[in-house]
Amino acid sequence: MFTAGLFMLNFSVLFGSAAGGRRIAALTINGVEARRVDVAGPSGAGPATVQVTHYANLLVGDTIQCGAFQNSGAAVNLTAPHIFQALRLG
Repeated sequence: MFTAGLFMLNFSVLFGSAAGGRRIAALTINGVEARRVDVAGPSGAGPATVQVTHYANLLVGDTIQCGAFQNSGAAVNLTAPHIFQALRLG
């Protein structure tokens, strides 16, 4: 981060079509997982969007990473758009 303060962090990822398994989106701050959303994969072969939102007091130099994971047993593409937002609230 370039400016310290309270931030709303938002990450959204669209997983391609694949049935079963789990879909996970996670935010880490300075290498420590801050928030994770873990959802069941679709029962059919449709796509799945996973969104994670977290509020954090960040300092100058803090690093934020976004991660997307799945365990359907097969390769699953990530489909555009992927969104990351960091909104300074105060």
